[in-house]
Amino acid sequence: MIDVLLPIVLITSVIKLVNRILSIRANKHFKNRNPDKLLRFIQRGADNGPDSNEITIFGLAQVYAYYGMYDSATEQINVIDWTKKPNRLKSFETRYQAIIQYIRYQNFNQGLDLANESLRLGKFNFGKESYKIIIQVGEVLNGDVDDKNSST
Repeated sequence: MIDVLLPIVLITSVIKLVNRILSIRANKHFKNRNPDKLLRFIQRGADNGPDSNEITIFGLAQVYAYYGMYDSATEQINVIDWTKKPNRLKSFETRYQAIIQYIRYQNFNQGLDLANESLRLGKFNFGKESYKIIIQVGEVLNGDVDDKNSST
């Protein structure tokens, strides 16, 4: 039964994450078999704010990863030298690495460690829940969730 529930929980969590990060309109694009429309939506939605480049790069890499285009995702995330960024921005790259560990390598322990690290690095005015969702996915994938152990 757990083998059936895990993919459902993971998919549900990913959909929640996409809904929170993007919008209802972006979610419509996410349903396409090809990521092109969603990638264009993210690029068009980028503003000229102080962190817009990092946010856009993270969003593009995330979409490529969700579509199984891991080489494109890695190429995208590596456009930025994250080591020179403040912790709140490094948290995007760390969160991306957590997602990659979950969906590409099925290394759920490493992914959960990275998800927790990304939450620790981030400084939040908004969006903290999207970090917690990535942690919850890792907890479920690791079989670490019960009523007392969940990070919710």
